[in-house]
Amino acid sequence: MLMQAVKAGSFGVDVVRAALDLQSCASCKAPRASLDAFKKLMWLPDPQYKDASKEHYKAFEDLFGQNTSEIDRPSAKSNVDDKSKHLMKKERVRDAIECVTCKKWRCIFAATKPTAAQMEQLSEITDALQYSCGAPLIPEDHELSGVFVVRQDVSCADPVDKLYYSCRKFEEICCWCGALEPEAIINDETRAIYKVVNPVCQECAAAGKRPVASCKKSRMAGGRKE
Repeated sequence: MLMQAVKAGSFGVDVVRAALDLQSCASCKAPRASLDAFKKLMWLPDPQYKDASKEHYKAFEDLFGQNTSEIDRPSAKSNVDDKSKHLMKKERVRDAIECVTCKKWRCIFAATKPTAAQMEQLSEITDALQYSCGAPLIPEDHELSGVFVVRQDVSCADPVDKLYYSCRKFEEICCWCGALEPEAIINDETRAIYKVVNPVCQECAAAGKRPVASCKKSRMAGGRKE
């Protein structure tokens, strides 16, 4: 009965107790509203884009009562940030932050080596921040704005960035779920073919996820590259 009254999403759980057979539900107390009013309760809608520009969202009043999905949720939006793209290099990775939604780690970049004081400030920010993929790291009015940046052209559907691995600053994790110690056999098989392999854990491999690989190795035949 309770499962019929719960709708779980990326940002919370929506509970609307089923109106049918109210007496059989042992998990909830009797509703305070009349039965007629209770039967009219509806799920809270998910955010939906207003138009094809994908810059604005529809008003709550326009969506309430409709069946919606999470396809347009803000953390699924890719925000291309051309101004910071020149910073996206392995030697400029200074730290990483975990997405609260998908649990993947995203690299934090800085153009020059930060001071100890700046790193301490960054630690305070990341400890307090509920970060989601695609969101900016630091508010524009903060003194560290522009000093530290993250990729904004990513969503929770994207794997962990290859720079997370190539910078060699962090523990090896699954590129799809962020789990530590990815030991799937498929990683070794892929490393025999590619120079760069972002590994996959056993659970993700069993679910059909493949390692993200690049730089295919060359095969030598008679002293020549095939």
